[in-house]
Amino acid sequence: MDNSGSAVPRNIPAASPVRSVLLKDSVTFFVLLATTIGLYLLTSFLFRSFEARRQTLAKEYVVRGQTALRQSLPTDAVAALRIANSYALDERNIHLLLAEALAASGQTDEAANYFLSLRETEPGNGLINLQLARLARNKSNRQQAIHYYRSAVLGTWQNAEQRQQVDLEFAGYLIESKELASARAELLVAAANSRETVASDLLFGDHLLAAQDTADAMTYYRKALTLDPDNFNAQQQIGRVLYDLGDYKNAAKYLHFAAKIAQKNAHLSPRYPELNALAEKADRLADLSLSRDLPGRERAHHILTAAKIAKARLAACMASSDQNKQSAALQSLDKAWTDAGKAQLRGKAIDEGANQDFAMQLIFDTEIQTAGPCGAPQGDDALLLLLAQRANHSAPAQEVR
Repeated sequence: MDNSGSAVPRNIPAASPVRSVLLKDSVTFFVLLATTIGLYLLTSFLFRSFEARRQTLAKEYVVRGQTALRQSLPTDAVAALRIANSYALDERNIHLLLAEALAASGQTDEAANYFLSLRETEPGNGLINLQLARLARNKSNRQQAIHYYRSAVLGTWQNAEQRQQVDLEFAGYLIESKELASARAELLVAAANSRETVASDLLFGDHLLAAQDTADAMTYYRKALTLDPDNFNAQQQIGRVLYDLGDYKNAAKYLHFAAKIAQKNAHLSPRYPELNALAEKADRLADLSLSRDLPGRERAHHILTAAKIAKARLAACMASSDQNKQSAALQSLDKAWTDAGKAQLRGKAIDEGANQDFAMQLIFDTEIQTAGPCGAPQGDDALLLLLAQRANHSAPAQEVR
């Protein structure tokens, strides 16, 4: 006991200086740790908010760009998609849309750079190759266009319909480039790989016809007709092809059928007058046909009918001309007709093939040589002139109204 009278516990040691320092440092550490974590969480929150805002803005401008493209406003689309790209630099979809907008706005070089960059990482992408083909086509770079079109045809697509459209576009370009053999080959491969429908058969028929592949075009038109016997387009296309081939008798059948379909359907009725007139013309051409494929007696009958028409044309032509103005050619024709009446066109002589060929050529020569000095022929004379032009492979036949 000390002088103050208070007791001092002798079993409690005094605080250690080292322990005091450690305690202080621990508190400081935890405070700093908590502050760091708080700052990290705050920074992460702000960063995520900022990124979310960037993504939201990117999506908004992408929508604006897509809308502008749909509305055929490529310049506005480019402006919107550039902003979208600034908010989302690594978005491949935005790069693709921007490249499409640049191409549509005529900024072909920059568009090509975007597409080429995209193609480096995805060389089999059908859409990218198609866009590069179109850009090369616009620049009249035929070899590059064909290369990228082929890559597009072989590339990846979401569905068969998209691939078919690319096939047809490529074939159309080959037709435009006068590479008809290549176009036919592409079309036949594409047609073989396509699902057979009436629409598809008609589509390939039209393209094959444009590629001057009449036989295969007819095959696909007939396929369409097999699937839908009353199909207007198939009927009238077959009729027109047969008409152009000179098979007027069969052409008339299809054209009359198509005309009846048009007459019964309101949306096709405007087509009826033209089709009906063409069908009637095919009927008359069949009656006047001098084809060697006709049976002998039938051909003889046609020749005698046509001979009367041609002789009347020549007589009218010469009667309308002054005696001094009649050409030597017309006078020669007149003499040929007089001689033919005494030989090739008399009695059973017309049944002989050689005489029929002579008379046919005389008829055709008459219609061709009177067309100039006597004016454009009308009616049956015009039809005989059409047959003459086709038979002699002269100037393209003119349609008769």
